[in-house]
Amino acid sequence: MVAALIVSCAGGAAGQDVAREEAVHARADLAARASSRFSLRGGLLFTEHRTVARVDAEAGRPGTTVDVENELGLDEWTRDVRLDAALRIGRRHQFQVGYLSLSRRGRTTLVERIRWGGTVFEVDVDVESEIDVTLIPIAWRYAIVLDERLDVGLSAGVFAVFADAGVSASVAGVVERGSADFPLPVVGVDGILALGRGLFLTGGARYFALEIDDVEGTWREFRSAAEFFPLNSLGVGLGYRYIGLEADGTEGIHTRPEGTLLFLDYEFSGPHVYLTLSL
Repeated sequence: MVAALIVSCAGGAAGQDVAREEAVHARADLAARASSRFSLRGGLLFTEHRTVARVDAEAGRPGTTVDVENELGLDEWTRDVRLDAALRIGRRHQFQVGYLSLSRRGRTTLVERIRWGGTVFEVDVDVESEIDVTLIPIAWRYAIVLDERLDVGLSAGVFAVFADAGVSASVAGVVERGSADFPLPVVGVDGILALGRGLFLTGGARYFALEIDDVEGTWREFRSAAEFFPLNSLGVGLGYRYIGLEADGTEGIHTRPEGTLLFLDYEFSGPHVYLTLSL
């Protein structure tokens, strides 16, 4: 009985020692990360797309609202490169910038008549289509909580959005394009939890809705990831990201002579694998 009690006490003490050791490692990990002046992250997004778009004629005649994956044959899944960089200024402030380019091509035979820009594409016409969306987020982050194991911050910035959509029919020699380039301000919250032994959990969300004159834009973003740093300066991460973008307007969006992309409802999501270099 006494022996069992001694063993039990020893086991409890050992467990407490392990917990204390993990806490020490977690504090050291987060301290090392907080002291990093510059970080660069690059990786692949395995992206599932859902896109609804409409391109009106230059004269303002409305086009057809099109489900581009189903009706124009664009790929639903792609692999896309994303880059992010952060520069720490002081202990709690960070300047962040990123780059993501999403380009897709498709070819199909139309089963329904559509109007895209100033052209009507009839049923049974073979068409090629493309959609290019480039996102350049620029933000400032401030850590409102920064303790031994947790870093929680608020961010505010601008996402520059460049969208271009085109449909062509080789038989008729017709190419119709529309575009929209606009800045969308966003605010967000994110956090980092240090678990110890170089392991972190991260997550965050960004949102904004903007309406100025005849232009409306909405941005929704959610992300989460687990990161492991075998070295203080090098880490690997695996996460999931969802982004929803909606733009709708007739004025205020940059217009090209070929037509105006008046409506874009675009969602993309999927797993994200990346490497982080921290200096």
